[in-house]
Amino acid sequence: MKKIYILALVVFGFAFTANAQFEDDFEDYLAGPISDQSPLWGTWSGGTGDAEDALVSTDQASNGVNAVHFVGGNDMLLSFGPTVGGTFTWQYKVWLTDGSSGFLGTMSESTVAFGLQMRFNDATVGTTFTNAGNAVVGDPFVIPQEEWVTFSWAMDLDADTVVVTMNGDEIYDDVLELGGTFDVVDIWADDANTDFFMDEVVFVEGVLGATDFNENLFSVYPNPVVNTLNISSKAVVNSVVVYDLLGKIVVNTTPNAVSPAIDMSQLASGTYLVNVTIGDASKTIKVIK
Repeated sequence: MKKIYILALVVFGFAFTANAQFEDDFEDYLAGPISDQSPLWGTWSGGTGDAEDALVSTDQASNGVNAVHFVGGNDMLLSFGPTVGGTFTWQYKVWLTDGSSGFLGTMSESTVAFGLQMRFNDATVGTTFTNAGNAVVGDPFVIPQEEWVTFSWAMDLDADTVVVTMNGDEIYDDVLELGGTFDVVDIWADDANTDFFMDEVVFVEGVLGATDFNENLFSVYPNPVVNTLNISSKAVVNSVVVYDLLGKIVVNTTPNAVSPAIDMSQLASGTYLVNVTIGDASKTIKVIK
């Protein structure tokens, strides 16, 4: 059945600046509807806890114990912005159960339409990308099933192009069709056969390799933090940027040292996103104060 695309973007109360970044492995959530627990996620129609709402589940996880589970009827919007111009990478892991279908469509509020879309496991042609006009672009490919697969979208919003890799192998290099603004991804369980999991969702500025977020570059402690956040690293930490949940930078420091300590004593109690850059690699983690 054809889906009627009526753009009604959910206002999450969560806005990032143009270079903002996040990472979510869903470990801080309880089993149940994701839209009740994260300002980044909302349903297509704007409701919570209904048939459209995907669930945090312990049935599969690429890291830790939690992932988001999509089954037939789920229809979620994942908010990224608005992010205007520049180069960004969106990375995530997917576990497809045997025979699962699914849909993932990039969207821009400025164009009020879908850009590039990925359609999982079409019965006749396999997994494909389709453009804004729903025509197939690029070559069909096969997503391994019953295992975790890493997808990375390196988006050049100025050129309106994207390079998509699967487990490090390029599967698409062409137009993105977002008009320079990336706002939302619609993740839709498009029929009764849909049964897949998503985990380790990352969004950062710049172009990153498929393994950039799989390496143990550093660890932080204590978490929750009281006054000082300690970063344990084997290499020099070049920068640490702390964002609050409105996307505002509240700490911005360049320690240029191995295993630096970050003063968070002046911050109010709450949840923060801490982005750490070591050389050419960056990683963002969630820290509670």
